[in-house]
Amino acid sequence: MHLKIAYITVPKKERIHCIHWLAWDKLACPKRDGGLGFRDFWAFNLAMVAKQGWKLLSDPVSLVSRFFKARYFPNSSFLNANLGSNPSFMWRSLWKARDVLCLGCRWSIGTGSNIKVLHDSWLWGSTYFRVSGLFLEGVYNLTVQDLLLPNSKQWNVGVVNSLFEQVVADQILNTPLIEEVVDDVLIWNEERSGAYSVRIGREDKKDAGRFAMVVESLWKNQNNIVWNNNREDLARIGIQAYYNWFDWFNARDDLGVNIDPQLPMVRNPPAVGWLKCNVDAGFNNYHQTTNRAWWLRDNLGRFLVAGVAWDKGITSPIEAEALALKEAIQTAITMNLNNVIFESDSQVVIHAINSTVTGKSEFNIIITAIRRLLSLVTNFEVKFIKRQANMVVDSLVKAANSWSRRSFVNVAPPCIDIYLVNDMN
Repeated sequence: MHLKIAYITVPKKERIHCIHWLAWDKLACPKRDGGLGFRDFWAFNLAMVAKQGWKLLSDPVSLVSRFFKARYFPNSSFLNANLGSNPSFMWRSLWKARDVLCLGCRWSIGTGSNIKVLHDSWLWGSTYFRVSGLFLEGVYNLTVQDLLLPNSKQWNVGVVNSLFEQVVADQILNTPLIEEVVDDVLIWNEERSGAYSVRIGREDKKDAGRFAMVVESLWKNQNNIVWNNNREDLARIGIQAYYNWFDWFNARDDLGVNIDPQLPMVRNPPAVGWLKCNVDAGFNNYHQTTNRAWWLRDNLGRFLVAGVAWDKGITSPIEAEALALKEAIQTAITMNLNNVIFESDSQVVIHAINSTVTGKSEFNIIITAIRRLLSLVTNFEVKFIKRQANMVVDSLVKAANSWSRRSFVNVAPPCIDIYLVNDMN
């Protein structure tokens, strides 16, 4: 039997070519940057393991947390632990994932007794919230509580200036101390709730909007440097840009209304028998203070009373807005006022008050305090108002440093005259 072998000629264009290999970094690069958009599984896995490490930090009394502490870091915290000898695979993975947590964790200052000045992350405006530099020997064992005035939640300016060089001392004195935070709590700074979360995915329209807001904020900061010789902290610029975007995103339904930002917007007066209290907050970069103000008017738009306050240090924008609202509500309760509508131009704050979300961050603690105050008085309402309709209290915020740290204004100051006339008309 003869076998016939047929030879098939494959056209050149149909020939199978060898695989063109690409580096993983190229594959994992987003499509918009020329890659294929593959997920970086190593980073994803590390983030997921970090979530388990977060449980060791946030729930130290659990059985698993106590086991790992007794075995691997009996005399230190998880973030400061060493790998140790003969570590298990699980501990080695958790220990490696600490790097992720160290990038975003910081302490929320309560009493300060559990926070080591040089070993823990707590300092606003510094890299990874850590104190760095050369220090006196006695500083190494200090806690944050040692830098506070006795029986008061204020920085001891004399002690801070005597122990640290000027740059570090300024960072410490500009770190806000919020009265509502009672206990020292470790929080995840990247989330408003203060809890760790894994966020990995493709960029969408929301991400693009946030990016655009950051670019705009950096551009404004650059102009401020050139024309006013006033530079803002980059970390605070990023935080403020995010919450500005959040306000815009939630209020986007109002974007179809053409508003001249130079003209005061006509406000809706309260009904007869009701009062309106507008609140606002802002920052004074020259004095490095967080400013707050509120003002009360009747149904005819007449000025009744106002309050201004400022504190040393720069908080985040939403914390400042929440503190302004809380202070106004607390004052109204002290004055035995009834039927009061409180208005804020922060959509984030109003949304948080009306939600059931809780957390350990400074912002959530303030929101919880506001909810508690509102529960005491049934005839108080909290509403959102457009920024253009909040110019009276905005002017008071800008002028807050002209008064003492806490002041009541019984006579309308000249800086708000034009807006009061508009209100009464």
